[in-house]
Amino acid sequence: MKKNQNHPRVKSKLTWLPAKTFELEFIIPWEKVKTSYQKNLKKLTEKTTIKGFRKGKAPQEVVAKQLDQTQLYTLVLEELLPQTYFAAVQQHQLKPICEPKITPLKTNEGADWHFKATACEAPQVKLGNYEQVVKNLKLKTQIWLPGQDKTSTKEEKGETESLEKIFQGLLETCQVEISPILTESEEKRLLSNLLEEIQKLGLTLNEYCTNNHKTLEQLKAEYHKLAQETLKLEFILQAIAQEKKLTVEEKEITDLIATIPEEKTRKNLSTPLQKAYIKSLLSKRKAIDFLMKL
Repeated sequence: MKKNQNHPRVKSKLTWLPAKTFELEFIIPWEKVKTSYQKNLKKLTEKTTIKGFRKGKAPQEVVAKQLDQTQLYTLVLEELLPQTYFAAVQQHQLKPICEPKITPLKTNEGADWHFKATACEAPQVKLGNYEQVVKNLKLKTQIWLPGQDKTSTKEEKGETESLEKIFQGLLETCQVEISPILTESEEKRLLSNLLEEIQKLGLTLNEYCTNNHKTLEQLKAEYHKLAQETLKLEFILQAIAQEKKLTVEEKEITDLIATIPEEKTRKNLSTPLQKAYIKSLLSKRKAIDFLMKL
């Protein structure tokens, strides 16, 4: 499905792809590029010393010849790309949930610059008859909560196995199509974590694969599947929390932060962004509690 809209200040075109992925083409007028270029050149001129001139007093055209043009245009892009992209996002009333992948299409000097941003919105989740599926598993145990004894027991092992069965049941019952751009990002994150652990053991990735009787392609395939399943469960649990109105109060967030012994960590967790992340975790935990009690 394609949708074209024009904005007086941002020329852009929106193209929808499968899995709530979108491509957003937009234009940065050359006049804006030139204005930003001159502004950044002026700032650099004030900091640059050219032989025969006092610091910051050399003519801009002289400084421009001495400077790396790539550096200058990088500063221009850092200024104009985010603001133009977000203006186009607002224009089309999009709700991206990830950083965009930016592809330059045309960046010729003296002409408008064209870019394409690829990102995605949250996927649509079809929960299906998930409650009956979970009930049929006859799971009546409760999930471990912070503050409870973490001693490994048969009961706790049973709870872990029950939770794994619930997750598998959700993956088989609920329908959610994950954007490739999200899967790729999560796969890279998981593989990066694995690589850190491998390096701590003093092994290379090839050695790790050999020791586990896997090829590198098999390992990547496993982590691709793991990334997809991890993301699917994230969105399924969010959808269940929304459907059941499992809200998280501000006090629950602050109370959890208060349990952290280190003051510096508590302060870092008290930012709006970190609070939003904690709220998401608590919401998913409530969804898991709900499922375990069905």
